[in-house]
Amino acid sequence: MYPQKSCFHLLLLLCGLVPFAAAPIFSPQIGVVIAQTKTQPKSELILQAEKGLSLVHEEKLEEARQIFERTIQAAKQQGDHDAEALSMTGFGLIHSKQKQPKKALEVYQQALKIAEQGTFPVTKRIILTLIGIEYYQLQETEKALEIFQQILLTYQAQLEPTERVWLLESIGNIHNESKQYKQAIESYQRIVAIYREIGENFEAANFMNKIGTIWRDLGDYPKAIESHEQSLLWLKLVDKKQITSKDIQTKESQFLVNLANAYELLADSTQNSTKNQKYDKAIEYLKKAMPIYQKLAPADDQASLYERIAIIYVKQSKYKEAIDLYQKSLAIFQDLKDNLQVAILLRYSCCSE
Repeated sequence: MYPQKSCFHLLLLLCGLVPFAAAPIFSPQIGVVIAQTKTQPKSELILQAEKGLSLVHEEKLEEARQIFERTIQAAKQQGDHDAEALSMTGFGLIHSKQKQPKKALEVYQQALKIAEQGTFPVTKRIILTLIGIEYYQLQETEKALEIFQQILLTYQAQLEPTERVWLLESIGNIHNESKQYKQAIESYQRIVAIYREIGENFEAANFMNKIGTIWRDLGDYPKAIESHEQSLLWLKLVDKKQITSKDIQTKESQFLVNLANAYELLADSTQNSTKNQKYDKAIEYLKKAMPIYQKLAPADDQASLYERIAIIYVKQSKYKEAIDLYQKSLAIFQDLKDNLQVAILLRYSCCSE
């Protein structure tokens, strides 16, 4: 926390504003942006503005609008630029809720000019963040990227770790969407460093795994393997009092499968005598994931994992082992009455005999 004697929180509730489903630009764990001001306690006008923000979050938009109108009028009379900027920001949030990003952007830019006359720099930072979001909504990703980078550079010393992560992930995801994969990796690596520094090994492992999948997609399988192996090591360091055993095991199975995929692709691209050894490593990690799948995963996912291992055995010309696993997968899909998968597996198993 910031070392000040008194402060207040500005809660800008962003749930529903960010395009999680359409494009994973923002971390789904962060539903609100919480920022702290410096030096003085809340004024009555700030309290009113915060009440309006809460009403926006509750979808009570008309009530919120009335509060913002009254607060802006009073703030102008009293020369309270911070309360005026915060209330104006509330109007921008209403436009965002109503899927009007251009209007929201226009209002935020007005609020930013007012905030620059105020005493709390954090207000400006939050408004800049919201402007970046609206640019992203409008598919002006270069402008969004520029703003997020500006915030990170200008306010680095004032940002809490969660805020830095939020910005870095947004920057990384924009680069990822733009196929600027090396820049995306750099952002994610900075996130890993932050999480490692504050002892959040679960999140560090998660982002290292994400880095591994990018290296895999780039065709750099040794780096992918290194990243996935590191993610598994950090997962073992997770404090089980903070993360449930089920969540840890679910991630472990995901990381193991990703590691196996990287080894399989590396084997596919290998032309020397080590090819089968790499396939063996892929099988090893898929088999390690199997007990977790049997415990936690749906039956069709278990069947698909058996099938994945069988496919690698076929690549090694180990047809008996492949048939055994195809039959296990087949039995599960028959129980599920998945006739399409049954037909596919019958074809595969016949071809493997």
